[in-house]
Amino acid sequence: MKRALIVLVAVLVAACAEGGTTAPSDPRITLPPDQTPYVPTPEPIAEATEDPFVAPTAKSTPKPKPVSYKKLSKRAWQKVVKSPDKYLGKTYQLWACITQFDAATGDDTFRADATYKKVGKYDWYDGANSLFTGPVWRLDDFVEDDIVVMNVVSLGSFDYDTQIGGNTTVPLFEVRKITRKGSCAI
Repeated sequence: MKRALIVLVAVLVAACAEGGTTAPSDPRITLPPDQTPYVPTPEPIAEATEDPFVAPTAKSTPKPKPVSYKKLSKRAWQKVVKSPDKYLGKTYQLWACITQFDAATGDDTFRADATYKKVGKYDWYDGANSLFTGPVWRLDDFVEDDIVVMNVVSLGSFDYDTQIGGNTTVPLFEVRKITRKGSCAI
């Protein structure tokens, strides 16, 4: 189609170059020498970026940057615990002692005393009460009293009812990677 338009424009230009005595639409019509036939100016043709008759090729897309899991300072961890909703979507490396992983929490969620660094076996009581969730296949091998190190994504805060009839709000995290590092059972 582009080639046909170029040929048509060339014919029109050639007809006009002959002095304008012949109308380009019908060679039998002649005009007086002082009149030039009206020749519409063709609109410029934008160059097509892709040929519609050629199958598109797979364009290379840049590889996404790997996610890094930030190690927190004590103060930074305290800020996350204080206002979890401000850190929604942020990624961290956390340590925890699993304090509840049973029928009440289900196979995909556990409660733990979490902290920003590895602590001694008897220091977990300083950890922040937190909830962790993830796919069952990832969490299947873990139980109460396991010490774990995890790569997590902050999901903000979570409210739940306690067994004694109260309500509490804790940070909630999605577990992306988890490794057992011992036991915190006393």
